[in-house]
Order: sequence, then structure tokens, then C-alpha cells
Amino acid sequence: MRLSTAMTPRVIACAEDLPLHVGLPRGCLADMEELLRGHGIALDVRDERTLGGALDLTFRGELTPAQGLATRTMLADDVGVLVAPPGTGKTVIGAHLIAARGRSTLVLVHRLPRVEQWIMQLSCFLGIDKRRLGRSAEGSAQPMAASTSQ
Repeated sequence: MRLSTAMTPRVIACAEDLPLHVGLPRGCLADMEELLRGHGIALDVRDERTLGGALDLTFRGELTPAQGLATRTMLADDVGVLVAPPGTGKTVIGAHLIAARGRSTLVLVHRLPRVEQWIMQLSCFLGIDKRRLGRSAEGSAQPMAASTSQ
């Protein structure tokens, strides 16, 4: 397209090279393992995520066939990213995944209306009282968070 690339870095990297470890974006572990194995380098992986609190929830809705497929695919692994157009039911899928995994969940969104949407959907599809869903807003330009707990 004949656009300038003068300010574009030669290598675009999303990993963080920290003093004691390398931070990788979600979904990159298998590629990193393969790369290091090819160079004869041993990899020490320590998963320091927390499991969250156990929840006894039942999903009170019905998924479309496409939502069901997305949900089954997401449940097959513990790491994933769901990308779908507006109106396809990402929030409904999220509610189903929370119930299926049975764990407290942190939901990060960038707008207050999305927080309210998640709260309404979680309340509706999981039968959780809206007042029991935690919220956090750190200033108007900060991400919003909603978490489920019982």
C-alpha cells in the first residue's frame, strides 16, 4: 500500500522479559516449548494462577448450536480467548463457562455498560443476586471488573 514503515518496529513482541522469568501472552506456551526444545533448552513452567473459590452454580439458559460448540471448545482447555461479533452471545457463553467450571471468575471490561450487562446476565443465567456480584471501578479511564462469588 506504499505506506511508511519508518515508526514500525522490526520485531513486534508481546512477551515481557523480566528479571526472573518471561511473561507470555495466552496461547503462546506450546510454541515457546517447541522453540526451546529445538534449541536443546529445558523449560521450567510454574503455573501461579489461583483457582478461585469453588461455586455451586447451574446455568439456567439454553445455548444455540454455535454457542454450544464454542463452549465445548473453550472447556476443552484451561486457556483460551473467545472472539465473536456483537450479538453472538459472548456474555451468555461466559455465564455457561462459569457454571461449568464452578469457580469464582474475574471479568474485565472497558466500559460501565458492559459491567452492567455482565451483572444482569450473570444474575439471570446463574441465579446470583446482583448485590452479591463484586464490582470495581478505578476512575473513569480504568477497566471495570465484576467477579462472581457465593
